[in-house]
Amino acid sequence: MSSSFRHDFAKLNRLPPYVLAEITNLRHAARRAGEDIIDLGMGNPDLPTPPHVVEKISEAARNPRNHRYSASRGVPNLRSAACEWYKRRHDVDLDPETEAIAVIGAKEGLSHFVLVTVGAGDVVLAPGDTLRVEAFVDSGPTRSCELLRGDGAGVEIVLPMSPIEMKGGLASRFALEVPAGKASFDYRVHTGDDVLTRSFRVTVTPRPDV
Repeated sequence: MSSSFRHDFAKLNRLPPYVLAEITNLRHAARRAGEDIIDLGMGNPDLPTPPHVVEKISEAARNPRNHRYSASRGVPNLRSAACEWYKRRHDVDLDPETEAIAVIGAKEGLSHFVLVTVGAGDVVLAPGDTLRVEAFVDSGPTRSCELLRGDGAGVEIVLPMSPIEMKGGLASRFALEVPAGKASFDYRVHTGDDVLTRSFRVTVTPRPDV
């Protein structure tokens, strides 16, 4: 007796390949071919978890109070710790009662955020493919950093970069997301009175739309 279960779904067929799954497949194929592979696919740590962290996890696992469901928003101490970390790292004040929530992962949190905030008739503007450029200023912290993008005709477009982990108005890391395209572009980074002389070319091919 043949099964009548449906195996073809239009929305699933339109999804592009999951990049980390593709990397895993390439890794397996290379290892089967005898290649020496360093796995950077999912950002897994290459060092063991520190012993004090393992001990704390074990201690918590042995406590019967933790053998139950957690609060849907996450336990208060966890949300407070997350807000304290954000204050230390980014100097941003957050309220753990109204501005912090524990989720399974970033994609799960973002997808549910869209579900609860977008209503009937709303128009959603989704950004296209972008290229993230980060600059590391080896000469020391500075107040500003700019990305100079060549247009191929000898003209450079100045794009201010956003600081990462700014302290005292200074930062050593800056980032910027620029529209990606099929063409290659030349970039230089300018910081203060100095120009980082290294130029680089990038080529980004947009993913298929879903």
